[in-house]
Amino acid sequence: MMTDKQLPATIDRGAMAAQSQDFMPMLELQQAIDRHNAIVLFTQKIMVEKIDYGVIPGVDKPSLLQPGAEKLIAFFGLTPIMELVDKIEDWTGRDHGGEPLFFYRYRCTLKRGERVLGAEEASANSWEVKYRYRWVSEDQVPAGMDKERLPRRDSSVTEFEFAVNKAETTGQYGKPAAYWAKFNEAIANKTAVLTQKQTRAGKSMPAWTIPGAAYRIPNPENADTINTIMQMAEKRAKIRAVRSCTGASEFYTQDVEDMTIIEGAIVAARVDARFEDVAQTAAEPKEAEPARTAGPTAPKAPSDSAAPTDPAAKEFYEDDAVLKLKEAKTISDATKIFNSIPQDVRRPGTKVFAAFKARREELTGGAES
Repeated sequence: MMTDKQLPATIDRGAMAAQSQDFMPMLELQQAIDRHNAIVLFTQKIMVEKIDYGVIPGVDKPSLLQPGAEKLIAFFGLTPIMELVDKIEDWTGRDHGGEPLFFYRYRCTLKRGERVLGAEEASANSWEVKYRYRWVSEDQVPAGMDKERLPRRDSSVTEFEFAVNKAETTGQYGKPAAYWAKFNEAIANKTAVLTQKQTRAGKSMPAWTIPGAAYRIPNPENADTINTIMQMAEKRAKIRAVRSCTGASEFYTQDVEDMTIIEGAIVAARVDARFEDVAQTAAEPKEAEPARTAGPTAPKAPSDSAAPTDPAAKEFYEDDAVLKLKEAKTISDATKIFNSIPQDVRRPGTKVFAAFKARREELTGGAES
């Protein structure tokens, strides 16, 4: 372990000392809550499933897609800066065993004004399975390739009924005679299925589908994927940067329907607990209220936690609070209204508390009751 005496003389030991603020969060708690709630509402109200986010087969959680990342960039007022940091372009495969290789790594830096909020890198290359290989039917395997050595999977082959009847072996659409013989054999033994197939013009015509096999061959058009690979590397870097810099990673590792407004959930739990704790107090007999005077001018909402002392003013304030609660559009709105009301007016057993609980049950479908 390096001792203090071993530190280079040029290092300012005072600058290295940890300060108390170094261990404090940059955001206030309420700011963090507001940020969380903003992303939740944005996802639920703006993001579109299968366009902005989607579920990958075999994964039961949504994944952020490029259109969704672009929306989050606009929502947070960010500017993405893309930079190519590494690449390999071996057109002939001279340095990679005779097989061409195209590799690109991009860095996405997200800025807000002049401030850099974060950066992430990602890559893509032509040896990824979806770019490196193609699955083709048996008749499309290039001459000279040993099919016995190629990966194989069960598949099906479909040809227009008129093409099977013609069985052309020459010309643009010609196939080997053995190919058409398989169709005739399948039709004869009833393993062929008569279906519909669309022409290039979009017209549906009768077609025969028979069992077949597909073979995996090296992509003969590998160089045609270069732009796609570059765009994929850029997209991956951008999505990764957006997820980390906006905190969206949390929201795309859970079902969108399960996202909740933090404040609403916390307050609801506290209200239920408070109801149980003070139910007995609320049920105790109350002293007779003094006679009410003629209705006063409508009072302004108090700025502190004290409730109006004048009975008529208190009744007006309660009625006004109940009306606002009934008009609340979301559980978050109802919670904010409820918390702004003095404790004496919203304690369990009051009509304000009953109105809040009823509205909460309406907005949540009774799930929290």
